[in-house]
Amino acid sequence: SSLSSCKSTGVGVVIPGENNTGFAECVLSQVHIPKLPNRQLPLGYTRRINAIASKYKLSRPNIRLSGGISSRDNLSKPTSPLSPVFTTYTKYLSDSSLPSSTPNAKADERDEITTEAYEELRRRDRNLVASLPTASYLHVLAEAVKIKSHNLADQVVLDILEVYTGGNAKREGMLRALMSKDFALLDRDIVLRVLQTLQEAPNGLDFLTTKSVEGLARMITDSLQICGTDRTFLRLLYPLLHTHMSRYHAPGGIHAVTYHPPGIIYASFAVVYKLLTVSFQQEALNLFQVLVKSRQIPPEVVQTIDGSSGDFKLIISTALVRASLHWNWRALAATVLTDILDATPTPDQSIIDLNIDAIYALLDTPTDRDIRACGHLIRRVHRHSPVPNTIIRQFYSSAAEKQTGNEAEGVYAFTRSPAVLETHHYPPPQGVALPWLMSHLTSASHRTQLSRILASEVVDDNLPLPLQDRAGFIAATAAQGYGKLSRALWERYATGKDSSVIVGNSALMIRMVSLFANLSQRSAAKHKRQQLEQPEDRRARYTEGEDLEARSAELAAFVDQILQAFQTYHEPLAKAPHSVLTSLARACFIIGKFTEGLDAFRFLLDRKELPDMYDANVALSAVARARPRQAARMVRRMTEVGLCPDATTFGTVMHNALLHRDMDLVKDMVERMRSLEVKHLSLKSMAGLIRASVAPVDEESQDDQRAKLADALYLVESFPETNIGSSPQIGKYLVYSSLRVHDPSLAFKFWNLCLRESTEWNDLEHRLLRRLIAKMIRRRQQQFDNEEILTMLSRLGLGH
Repeated sequence: SSLSSCKSTGVGVVIPGENNTGFAECVLSQVHIPKLPNRQLPLGYTRRINAIASKYKLSRPNIRLSGGISSRDNLSKPTSPLSPVFTTYTKYLSDSSLPSSTPNAKADERDEITTEAYEELRRRDRNLVASLPTASYLHVLAEAVKIKSHNLADQVVLDILEVYTGGNAKREGMLRALMSKDFALLDRDIVLRVLQTLQEAPNGLDFLTTKSVEGLARMITDSLQICGTDRTFLRLLYPLLHTHMSRYHAPGGIHAVTYHPPGIIYASFAVVYKLLTVSFQQEALNLFQVLVKSRQIPPEVVQTIDGSSGDFKLIISTALVRASLHWNWRALAATVLTDILDATPTPDQSIIDLNIDAIYALLDTPTDRDIRACGHLIRRVHRHSPVPNTIIRQFYSSAAEKQTGNEAEGVYAFTRSPAVLETHHYPPPQGVALPWLMSHLTSASHRTQLSRILASEVVDDNLPLPLQDRAGFIAATAAQGYGKLSRALWERYATGKDSSVIVGNSALMIRMVSLFANLSQRSAAKHKRQQLEQPEDRRARYTEGEDLEARSAELAAFVDQILQAFQTYHEPLAKAPHSVLTSLARACFIIGKFTEGLDAFRFLLDRKELPDMYDANVALSAVARARPRQAARMVRRMTEVGLCPDATTFGTVMHNALLHRDMDLVKDMVERMRSLEVKHLSLKSMAGLIRASVAPVDEESQDDQRAKLADALYLVESFPETNIGSSPQIGKYLVYSSLRVHDPSLAFKFWNLCLRESTEWNDLEHRLLRRLIAKMIRRRQQQFDNEEILTMLSRLGLGH
C-alpha cells in the first residue's frame, strides 16, 4: 500500500531505464530506519558479520550505508547517492512481495559493499555472498559497469543466478533492473541465461524496452560467425524484435527526405542476415516483410530485387545491402558483402556490380573505417573480376585525404604482387596522393621496397609530380639510396620554366650531394683496392678498374653540377638568405671543399649576422671529418664562451671519432653530454653512430668485430632514452652481427635492449631469431654459469 501511495501522490510513473529518483525517494521514505548511535549495527548485520569473522578469524569491519566495508569508517558520514541500477530496481519491488519480518529487513536493502570486499568474500567462499542484500549486488554491479570490468560483472550476475538465497522475486527484480540498463558488459551466454530465467517468470520479457531489445540485437550480431548458442538466442529474441520493430514506419512524401531510421531498424537489418546465416529462413522472411511493409526497405530497392537466381539467402541479402547503402549504413553493407563474396565460389555479375556500387558509396566522403572496408572489398572482388581503375585512383585519393597510410600501402602492395600483375595492371596513385604515398613508404612503412617500385613507376612511366611536391619526392628517393632513380628525376625537372623548385631547394641539394658524393667515394675506394691486388686476369681487372675510375669521376662531376646549379640560382651569394649560405657551406664540407664552405660563412660575417648553433655545427662537421679531437676541443671552447652545444654537436664529433676508431674520444663526449645535461640523441643520430661503430673494414678479424659490437653496446646502454627499440631494423642488424662473430652474450644483450619489448612476440622472424640466440647460448654454455643460462633462456621464452 505504501508503494501504491507513491504512485497516487503524483510522484510519477516509473519507466524502466529512465531516471526514477523521485519515485525511489518516495519508496524509501516509507521505510523505517532505526536511529543508531555511531558504530552500532542492526541486529541482523551484527549476527552476519560476527559469523563471518568467527569462521575466518576476520577483524570486525564497519559497514556504511553507501561505500562498502572499511575498518575505520563512521556511520555518521554522509552517504553517496543511490546507484542508477538501484533506482531502476525500485520499480520491480512493486511487483514482488518483500519479507516484512522486521523494519531492519527493509533497511538492509540500502546496504552496499565495495567491490574489493565482495571479491574477497567470494574468494574465501562463494556462499558468503549468497545472502547479501539486493542493494549490495546492484552496487557492485554498478561499480563493475563504471570501471568496465567484464569479469566482475559476469561474476555478480552468475552469483545472482546460482547462489543468491533471497528468493525468486528479488532475484527476478535484480535481473529485470539489469536487463533494463547495464547488460552490454556481460558475456553473451550469461545474458542468454538471464533471459531464459526471466522468460519463466510472470509477465516474461514484456518489460524490455525498445532500447534493450536493440542492445540484445546488436549483441547477437556483433559477429557474423555462428556460435553454439546463436540459435537459442535468436529464437528468444525473434518475437521481441518483431514486436518492437513493427511500431516504426518510414514516412512518405516530403517527410521522407529528412527521415532516418532509428537504431532498432539498423539492428533488425543485422538480425535478418544473422537469421539467414543460421538457416532460420521463415523468421528472416517474416522480419523482412515487416521491413518492406513499413518502408524501411525503400520501395525503389524492392523494385530492383532479382529473384531469378532462386537463392533465397542471396535475394534477401542483396536487398539488405542496397537498403543499407540507401540509409548510409555503409559498414553494415560492407560486412554483408564481404561475407557473401567469401561464401560464394563463383559470384555472378550482379553480385560483382553490387560490390562495385558499394565501394563507390564507401568512397563518398569516407571515414577511416570506410577506407579499410574498401581495401578488403577491392582484394576480394579482384579474385573474381578486375576492379575498375577509377575506383583504385579514387581509393588512393581518399586515403591521402584521410591520412590512412597503412590502408593505401596494403592496396598498393596487393596490386603490385606478382599474382595480381599476371592478370591485371592497376594504376598507381595520381596527383597529391602520389608523393603522399611515397612519403609514407619512406618514413612510416617497414616495406621500404615498395618505395623503390613506386619511384621506378614514376621514372619509367613518366608520371607527373605536382609542382609543390617534386623536390620532396626526389629527396625522399635519394634518402633511400636510389641513385639512378633520384638522378633521373632530378635531371628531368632541373630544366624548364619550373626548374627553380628543384635546383634552388636547399634540402634536396644536400640530399643529392650527400648521396652522390658517397657513391663517388665508394667507386674511388674500390678502384684503389683493386690497384693493390694481384689479379689473375690483369687485363680484365684493368678494364674494370678503368670503369670504376671513370664512374667515380662522372659521379663527382654530377655533384659539381648540382652544386653549381644551386649557386647559380641563388646568386649573388652576398645577398642570399642565411639558410641558403649555411646549406651551401654544409654541401661544400661534405665533398671536401673547405675553402668554398668557409667563404659562404664569410658572407654572413660581412653582413654582421651572428652564426647560430646550426651554423656552428656545420662548421664543426668540416673539422671533425679530418680531425675529430680538434673538433672536440672546439666544443670545449664553445662551452667556455657561453654557447650551449646540442645533441647534434656531440653526435657529429662522436660519429667522426668512431670512423677514426677513437673510442676514448667517444666515451669522453658521452660523459661531457651527461655533465652538461644535453638532451638525448635523436633516433636518427643514434642509428648513424651505431652504423659508424660497426662499419666493416677489409681483412678485419672476428675479435676486432666483437670489439666494435661492444662499442655499439656501450652507445645503446649510454642513451636508453633514445628508445632504439623503436627501430627494429637496427636491433636485428646488431643481433645478427653478434651471431656472425659467434658471441651469444652480445646477441642476447642487443635483443634484450632493442627487440624484446618492441617486436611482436609471435612474429615468425622474431621467433626464429630467439631460437638462433638460444641455440648459440647452449652451444657455448661453457662461457656462462648455469644461472645465467637459465635466465637468458627464460627471457627468450625458451627456458624449457
